[in-house]
Amino acid sequence: MLKKGFTLIELLVVIAIIGTLTAITVPNLMAYRVKSRDAKRKSDLRSIEKSLELYQQTHSPPSFPSNTTYDGLTVGSSFTEGSTVYLTEVPGDPSTGLKYYYNNTGDLTYVLAACLEDTTDTSGTSCPADYLNRVGVSCSTNKCFVINFN
Repeated sequence: MLKKGFTLIELLVVIAIIGTLTAITVPNLMAYRVKSRDAKRKSDLRSIEKSLELYQQTHSPPSFPSNTTYDGLTVGSSFTEGSTVYLTEVPGDPSTGLKYYYNNTGDLTYVLAACLEDTTDTSGTSCPADYLNRVGVSCSTNKCFVINFN
């Protein structure tokens, strides 16, 4: 008489193989999520940079928004002035939901920054000294993607 089914040993071997594959795969997936969030941060900063260039071109004499103007914007709202739309939706950090660092340093210069999670990212530099004060949270890696407009 033939018995149908798997033995306990066979089931344990399959479970061990699945567990090993999971242990190998999950950390790699987490690294991809970190890289994805960092790519979003860089893309968001470039969008903000383009909107600031448009803002500068529509003002006479040319200028960038003051820190107070930027601080008054909320994530998800549009950045407009009169009938001019500079940014349809102000982006926020994908992890915290907070606005990115912006500092109008005067004389047609500004600094944009976003905290990077991936410490191996070669495009990262030290965060601006007042990052915590302007954003409201510290950067745990102290590695930021920074755009300086001079």
